[in-house]
Amino acid sequence: MKSNATNPVGQAVETLLARSVQRILEQEATELQQQKVLLAMRGDTMSPEMEMAVLQACQILQDTSEELACELINTVLIHTDV
Repeated sequence: MKSNATNPVGQAVETLLARSVQRILEQEATELQQQKVLLAMRGDTMSPEMEMAVLQACQILQDTSEELACELINTVLIHTDV
């Protein structure tokens, strides 16, 4: 995948998504399926549809991560303000 990250959180999200895909492929996919997915997700061969799917997945993952971070911060602040 080519990087579209514009900040450290975006970079971390891309890394997490790529590592998750790799782990699932290693555990669940045949060699042929692995090659097919990796080729489809390679930056120089990625279709516009696949690129959009990856960008959407990254956005969802980043939004979820930031939402969880806010919840964690609020939990810490609530417990330290008591």
